[in-house]
Amino acid sequence: MTTGDGTYRLDWMISVDDHILEPPGIWQDRVPSKYKDAAPKVVVKDGDEFWQYEGKLFPTSGLSAVAGKKYEDITPHALRYADMRPGCYDPVERLKDMDQAGVVASINFPSFPRFAGQTFMEADDSVLGELCIKAWNDWLFDEWCAANPGRFIPATLIPFWDVEASVREVERCAARGSRGVIFSENPAKLSYKGERMKSIHSSDGHWDPLWAVLQETGLPLLMHYGSSSNMTKTSEDAPYLVSLASNSFILPISTTLDWIFSGILGRFPGLKVCMSESQIGWIAPTLERAEYVLKVQGHWNKKYHRQGTMADHQRGDGGLVERDELLYLDDRSPTQVFKEQIFACFFEDFVGMKAVKELGAVDNVMIEMDYPHTDSTWPNSLPRALEQVAGLSDEDKWKVLAGNAIRLHNFEPAYPEFVAR
Repeated sequence: MTTGDGTYRLDWMISVDDHILEPPGIWQDRVPSKYKDAAPKVVVKDGDEFWQYEGKLFPTSGLSAVAGKKYEDITPHALRYADMRPGCYDPVERLKDMDQAGVVASINFPSFPRFAGQTFMEADDSVLGELCIKAWNDWLFDEWCAANPGRFIPATLIPFWDVEASVREVERCAARGSRGVIFSENPAKLSYKGERMKSIHSSDGHWDPLWAVLQETGLPLLMHYGSSSNMTKTSEDAPYLVSLASNSFILPISTTLDWIFSGILGRFPGLKVCMSESQIGWIAPTLERAEYVLKVQGHWNKKYHRQGTMADHQRGDGGLVERDELLYLDDRSPTQVFKEQIFACFFEDFVGMKAVKELGAVDNVMIEMDYPHTDSTWPNSLPRALEQVAGLSDEDKWKVLAGNAIRLHNFEPAYPEFVAR
């Protein structure tokens, strides 16, 4: 968006990854009466607050609501609502915090349901789980986004363990104004009713109805880092810092390569996918490696696939299985696939921003604030973002700060007339 004199607006940013600490009444106010006892509610036990769902207790981690706290005061222990900054759960207070940080619009992921709604997938009652997904979406439209529709970009959940139900929920939420659909970065790592879910590579077209409805509605698929519930470890006794640092690269790299080599994006050219909270420093080397691997290994991979462990392959014991039909690979290069259909988001990645500029992929990255999590740049989000895009033209700065998000989500933000910071 340009100003009246033709220059680009650089006084605000859009955050494409923030989080809501759901207020206690979301599900109790919306599920049918016969489900209220089992549906999520906040209870107090021994002075601590918990979410109770199907009789089980779930504490709220202090790492989920650190806005306003000093680094040395951050704790992983259970947190009460009274100890949170109100912007964590109150949309009116969130708007004040957004103004302070220079954030004109925000996309928010859930907390109690987890990043893709896995909590409801793992429940005993799948009917209640689907009702809880719909209740969260309705609350997002009716209360959170309604507080100021021009400031909140609604991204909605789906009961992704049921593809047909997911299609119906995409259609329902699209009609209500959804601007994105939340999904797992790797459903194959998740289980439903004791069985592993199918990967996006499933040869039976399991996920195709979902990809088709997303293409039809124009809603991008948003996959938050960690939504596979699969944080890899180097060892059981390694500090958690190892996983925190490494998984922000490992998971989005793996997910991006899954999509590039799945052939899905070639079959659904209108589908857009986004790696949320992914950082961007991995993009250039990942695409370089993908180009090389495709050139060297692509030909035989079309005809065969290998079974067994890496140790089996090194010993020469890995089974080579001929495919029933040739593997479908996109006619485009991995870099072309990425530039045309894949997006990534970052909060602080100075090295990555330089590499993305050299790669010519500025159109594929967006900034985030990650409020109110530990990685959040709040309350200095806009100044920090401007530091990172300093080497870009004004047009490219605007794309990273807001323009790419506006285009991807088909959302025009409502800029406040004046905010004193």
